[in-house]
Amino acid sequence: MFLISFGIWHAPLPFGDEGGYINDAIHLNNNHAYSINPYLDFYKFILSVICSDPVYAHYIARLVVSLVSAIGMLFLLDSISMIRSNCAKIITLALWISSYAVTPKAQFGNVNLFTFDLILIGLVPLLRKQSTARIIFFMTMLLWACQIRTEYYIAFVLFLTYFLVFIFLKIKDIYKSFLSGATCFSAFLLAISVFLIVYDRSRTEKYIEHDSLLIFGQHYASYYVRVHKDAGVSAMAEYKTVLDKMFNTPKSVPEALKNNPVEAARFLLNNFSRNCVIVVPALLRHRPLFIPEKYEKRGECVEIAVILAILAFGGFMGIRSLGFGKTAGYLVSLSKNCKLHFFILLSSSMIIAMVMLIPDTRYYLPIAPILFSGIALIIQYMIGKLRFKMKIALIFIICIWLCHPYFIAQSNDHQIVLKMREEAKKIQHEPQITCLSPASIATFAFGTRFKFIPESEFTMESITALRYDFIVVNKYFRESSYWAKDKEGFTRFEKNPEEYGYSLLGSSNDRHEMNVYVKSR
Repeated sequence: MFLISFGIWHAPLPFGDEGGYINDAIHLNNNHAYSINPYLDFYKFILSVICSDPVYAHYIARLVVSLVSAIGMLFLLDSISMIRSNCAKIITLALWISSYAVTPKAQFGNVNLFTFDLILIGLVPLLRKQSTARIIFFMTMLLWACQIRTEYYIAFVLFLTYFLVFIFLKIKDIYKSFLSGATCFSAFLLAISVFLIVYDRSRTEKYIEHDSLLIFGQHYASYYVRVHKDAGVSAMAEYKTVLDKMFNTPKSVPEALKNNPVEAARFLLNNFSRNCVIVVPALLRHRPLFIPEKYEKRGECVEIAVILAILAFGGFMGIRSLGFGKTAGYLVSLSKNCKLHFFILLSSSMIIAMVMLIPDTRYYLPIAPILFSGIALIIQYMIGKLRFKMKIALIFIICIWLCHPYFIAQSNDHQIVLKMREEAKKIQHEPQITCLSPASIATFAFGTRFKFIPESEFTMESITALRYDFIVVNKYFRESSYWAKDKEGFTRFEKNPEEYGYSLLGSSNDRHEMNVYVKSR
């Protein structure tokens, strides 16, 4: 993990959702407030104890989250008795570490993987031994995960039902374990967690309602723009406009579904079908392995197809050597294994993602335990007949191939942030920044000391009047109706900002095509 993360300070900054979490954490620290969202508390701790700079706080968080996920997956594989080969575990772990799920692209941030890490912390002890104390501890960690990603409430309810049945069937054995110190401590943690969450219930309910509608709106807008290519709107900037138009200004997701059930059904079915096809390949996404990066998605699809073909061949040969009759009996006995039950129940959290969210690797993490356990079993069979020295050589080659430093060759776009800080020193007031979602880059540059001017107020007249200190323009803004209102004027501004009293401060080297302009002084 440290090898693949070497040079992480060269990683592009996530000028998206991650900046919002950091901004919220800074506000909480400034107001000496607490949050029941563990991810915000995680950033609060880093910013207040380790490093107050948002840029380095993000890099620290990014490294810690990826490292914990690697350790968690290793212990998870080690908890499955059928996976006996340490070589298979290491190769599978290399696949996990080098995937985009664990080493995410910058714009995705860490929140989904952090949530999954919390679940792994509770799940691994439970896989090693099923006891009352470990069941309660796992449910506590799952409950806290629900405060970050609400879709995990589905798994929480199913696990609760499963464990209640488990306790009912083994009540005599369970009764004795209730008297242990570990059980009492786990129960105390769960009680404190429930109290804190219930105490903040009103704010939590408002957050869930608002967050659910926001997610539905953003993902529906992405679908809408993909289907209506001539819509002339940006899914990132104008999702609320699209949502209000198609679902009659809903106040909640149920109301949106009620207002236009036909369109909602079309959207949900389309999402579900696409997710079903993509879910497994998405978790196997890696940086270019043997096809040059210039081929982009086509090369990526070929590489994933090759990996899937190798795994499918290994699985088929394993079944063939074991015999189809023995394999069927083996699967029947496996279906009674509680560890498989745990994995299936955890995977239920993907129901929301499968029907409502656009295809994306980060939403498929709940199925990772099943997928990577299966991969480890296939690899175990494929390398089973190799000599020890051959296995060591294979591990070395695969780990270097998959896990060589990921970020060291990437351009360091946080230089834009450093330049913004230098320019801000020349300003006597709070920097005024505008355009599509500039709050994230402003958070990395200025913390909370800035004034955000919404994109709806961004006009050529305000540019000419030198109203803004910083202007952020990216691909999504150029695709929006705000840009279309005065496309010629905005295009002239980008070609010659000096004519309007601005200069180009820097550009991002990614698919977002972001330019940052600063007022000349």
